[in-house]
Amino acid sequence: MKFFQKTLARLMCYLFKSALVGSLNSIPRRTRTRPPRRGSRARRTLSRTQSKSQLTGAGPLVARSSAIAEARRTAKRGQYLMRDPQTVVVSSGDELVLVKPTGESIAISDADGARANVLLTRLATRQAITSIDEDDCDLVDLLVAKGIVLRGGRDLASRIARPGSKQVCKNLVLGVSGAVYAAHVVNYVWPLRYQFCERLDVVLTESARHFVVPEAFTRLGARVFGDLFALYPDVRVPHIELAQQADMVLILPASSHTLHKLASGACSDMLSLIVMATRAPVVVAPSMNAALWTSPAVQRNVTQLRADGFYVIEPSIGYAVSAGEDAQPELGGPGVSAINVADALAAVLAAHKSRRH
Repeated sequence: MKFFQKTLARLMCYLFKSALVGSLNSIPRRTRTRPPRRGSRARRTLSRTQSKSQLTGAGPLVARSSAIAEARRTAKRGQYLMRDPQTVVVSSGDELVLVKPTGESIAISDADGARANVLLTRLATRQAITSIDEDDCDLVDLLVAKGIVLRGGRDLASRIARPGSKQVCKNLVLGVSGAVYAAHVVNYVWPLRYQFCERLDVVLTESARHFVVPEAFTRLGARVFGDLFALYPDVRVPHIELAQQADMVLILPASSHTLHKLASGACSDMLSLIVMATRAPVVVAPSMNAALWTSPAVQRNVTQLRADGFYVIEPSIGYAVSAGEDAQPELGGPGVSAINVADALAAVLAAHKSRRH
C-alpha cells in the first residue's frame, strides 16, 4: 500500500513540474543586448560602418562606396586600368580638360584636377586595379564611367596599343604618289611598322618628293627607293626583288595620275613596275579633289582596277587645298587614317587569302 502511495506522489509531482515549465516557456522573454566592451572589435567595426555611411560631399568625386574600392578590398586578380590613348589630356595649373575621341570634353578643376592629372599620367600604362589608392577610387570611378579610363584583363594594354593584334604581314611595300596628302604619310609609318608588318619598304614617285623627303622614312627604320636607275646596297634589281618579296603593296595616297598608269598597265617608274611584277595583293587609297574623283575618266580607271583584282579603299571626307580658307568637308580624303590603317590592311589580307582558297 505504501509503495503505491509513493508512486502516485512522485507521478503527481512530475506532472506539476511539467505544467509549470510549459507555462514559463510560453511567457515572452526580453533579451538584453550587452553593449560592446570599450575597444572591442565589434565597436571598431560599428564605428567604421557609421563613419562610411555618414560621408557626404558637394561634388561628384566624394562618394566612397565605389566599385573600384570594392574590387580592391576583394583583391580581384586579373583586373587592370589604363587611360584610353585616344583621349587628349590638356592641363593648366589645377585645371584639367579631357577630350574624348567623340569630341566630348570634360573639365576637372581645383584639387580634383591635380589628382586626376597625376592619376592619368600613371594610367598611361596598364596598372593593376589593386594598386589604386582608396582615396583615388571615387575619381577612377568617374573616369571609367566617362570612358576616359578603360578597364579589362591582362590583355588590356595589347588590345589598345596594337589594334591589328599582331604583325600579320612580313614585307609591306608602301608606294607614295604625288597627291598633296603625301605630306602626311610619314605619320603612318609607326602604325604600319609595329602593328601590321615586320619590314617596310617605301617607294616614292618623282612627284611625291615635292611633298616629303626620303630621310623622313629612313630615320623611322624604312628602306626608301625611287630612282629606277640608282644603285641600292644589297638590292640588285629593286623593282623585281621588292615585287617578289612583298606580301602586300599599299599605295597611299594614290593620285589620279597613278590610277591612270596602273589601270593602263604603264611601266614608267619604279612603283608601277613593282605593281605590274608582283603577285601580292595591291591596295590603293585614292586621295584627290572631289571634282577629279567624280570625273568619268577617273571612275573608269578605278572600275578597271577593281576588275583587275586591286583593292580600292574608297575615299572619305577631306578638305580641298584649292578652296583655301573657304574649304568645306567634301569627298576626296583617303579612306584610312593612321589609327585604323593596320586593322584595314589586316582585313584585306585575310580576305585575299580566303579568296585564293
